[in-house]
Amino acid sequence: PREEGEHSQKLSALALAVLVFYKVSGGPFGCEPTVKAAGPFFAIMGFVIFPFLWCVPEALVTAELGSAYPEPSGAIAWVEEAFG
Repeated sequence: PREEGEHSQKLSALALAVLVFYKVSGGPFGCEPTVKAAGPFFAIMGFVIFPFLWCVPEALVTAELGSAYPEPSGAIAWVEEAFG
């Protein structure tokens, strides 16, 4: 619990972008072959667009399943329901 008067820090847009980059691409490792294969423009566009194409559907599925199965075990409850 927070003490009275304490404020939580908010995540900035830059910090969020860095976190999404590391989640989707595994960090900077592997960027060089991507730039070499696709060229700098398409590589940067891919690094900017792909996290949204990947994370938005993932977040929607997680939200839907989280509301359908409100157990605290989360994904374990979904797998047990699906596969027994």
